[in-house]
Amino acid sequence: MRKYVMLFTFTAAAIIAIVAAGRSVEKSMIRVSAYQVTPCSVEDTVTCTGTVEEYPGNSIYAIKPGIVSKLYVKVGDTVSAGQAIMDIIPNATAAATAESSAAKAQGVYEQYYKYLQSGGISSASSAIGAAEQAMEDTQKSYTISATNAGTVEYLAVSYEGSYISSNAPAVKIKNDKGMRVRLTVDESQVADLKQGQKVQISGVGFKNSVYSGSIVSIADTAEQAMTTTGQKTVVEVIASVDNPGEDVKPGFTAKAKITTSKNDKVLCVPYEAVREDSDNDNKEYVFCVVDGKVKRVPIVTGKEFDTGFEVKSGLKANDVIIMNPDDVSEGQKVIIAKITKGGSAA
Repeated sequence: MRKYVMLFTFTAAAIIAIVAAGRSVEKSMIRVSAYQVTPCSVEDTVTCTGTVEEYPGNSIYAIKPGIVSKLYVKVGDTVSAGQAIMDIIPNATAAATAESSAAKAQGVYEQYYKYLQSGGISSASSAIGAAEQAMEDTQKSYTISATNAGTVEYLAVSYEGSYISSNAPAVKIKNDKGMRVRLTVDESQVADLKQGQKVQISGVGFKNSVYSGSIVSIADTAEQAMTTTGQKTVVEVIASVDNPGEDVKPGFTAKAKITTSKNDKVLCVPYEAVREDSDNDNKEYVFCVVDGKVKRVPIVTGKEFDTGFEVKSGLKANDVIIMNPDDVSEGQKVIIAKITKGGSAA
């Protein structure tokens, strides 16, 4: 009986000793925060500033001065591109040409009666056609049409029969496209821009709203602009503002972030995990956790994003690296107290 009691006692003591030793070893191990490397969605962007403005309307002029024979719209009407605005009888037709055409018609009718008296019916019919054409000449007109969709905000005349000049706008049409932003982009960034690229637009006067838009046009030439640090070369870029609210007002300063490219399969690591080897040309490295031990891994980084570096080589998806690894060394055993998975690094 004493034999079994002693055996049980020694076994229990051994188990307690092993547990205690394990706890002692665990206490000696450093607890670390880690980051699991996963493919990130990253964007290359260009950030610039500009001024909000309305899309410019169009002023349309009469080709020739004359009399308005037909007026199709009034101020405040909404028109579509190509819609008729007014018909104009040119001044020459309305005055001098009308007189000569009437005289011509009178002469033709005289010819008509002459042909009738001589029995020339077919000639008489031709004379009638010529007379009718001569009378139509006195009514010839041309039409001014809308060059863009929008709202009529000005008409040079308000009723038919009015005289209209060709030296001042006959009609002004406000563009219904809404607002746009005139941006200035540094010459070093313009090569990455293309018409149609997406733009995020914000401003201190926008009530914390962020609007979407796209690049409408990029200037063909650059210009010089003064900044707080001196003169620089910039290129003007126009971006649309989709569905602008009432808080977007002409003259407001706007900040634009233009997305030039997007990649959903980039490996990124936080800045806090990367270190440089001052004894080896400042080459970069991280500490990975492999089988519970610390392993130093050299890496090659690429682009910088808001939250970290692009990793071009040295790591693969699902590798676990140590954040703020200043207190660990190669081969040391560690306990991961917290692990964070990678996400967007845009």
